[in-house]
Amino acid sequence: PISDHEIAGYDTISDLSYRPALIIEIIRDRQMYQDGLATWHMNALTMFGSGLFFVILMMQLLDRFILNRIGNMVRQVNALAGSTDDTGRLEIHTFDEIGQLAQSINTMLESVQRYHSMQIASEKHYRAVVEDQTELICRTDEHGELTFVNGAFCRFFEKDSANLIGRNI
Repeated sequence: PISDHEIAGYDTISDLSYRPALIIEIIRDRQMYQDGLATWHMNALTMFGSGLFFVILMMQLLDRFILNRIGNMVRQVNALAGSTDDTGRLEIHTFDEIGQLAQSINTMLESVQRYHSMQIASEKHYRAVVEDQTELICRTDEHGELTFVNGAFCRFFEKDSANLIGRNI
């Protein structure tokens, strides 16, 4: 190549005794090379444009079908966390992976609700057993201050629990 636009070729013409007699120089335009470069640039630009289009398309689809739904689920979970109603559940619209996650969270909430109900029942039973005892029952902290007294304890000292709790024994 002489330049980006021209190419040169050389050959020799021999005489009858096969010695070089003439040197032929041919200079031609590099149109085919220029066409190839133009095609390459067009293909590169097309690939870049197509890639950019598909990246934007994937981001839109990811946002619409995944991130938006996860954001809604997070808002529902936060609303449930701030609520005092323990019967609230997440809304399930589909049965794909995100719907399965919502179902798993609902199952976990049901388990927590069952455990909480069992704990309340156990506390009521324990409190009834302790309150119905005829023996004096009290609980103190590490400093010797009363933190709990049962009815028998209150009746023995002829004071209510509010006057006894917090006092040192």
